[in-house]
Amino acid sequence: MMDAPDAVPTSHVDDAEIERRLSFADAALGAEGLEVTDPVLRDLNRQVAAETLTAEAAIAAALAHINAGNVVRESSSYDAPYVDSGYGFGAPPPRGEAV
Repeated sequence: MMDAPDAVPTSHVDDAEIERRLSFADAALGAEGLEVTDPVLRDLNRQVAAETLTAEAAIAAALAHINAGNVVRESSSYDAPYVDSGYGFGAPPPRGEAV
């Protein structure tokens, strides 16, 4: 586990709940044809799910990891054509339009 100023010293989240949270996140990504395979990014997800690291600290660490070019891509879906859903961060889905 990484030392971070936003790290929470202990977790009261049991292993079953952590796995449930990770499965939910994986399913949400999978519904869009995405997955997180990089071990560092998966570990950051696990720490947030366990409530031993804040989401803000995990995002900062993930961006640093990605920007440093250290991401491991293990998925064959990486080579799949990119489909732009038309949504950006914070953009609500269009009303009355099929997705």
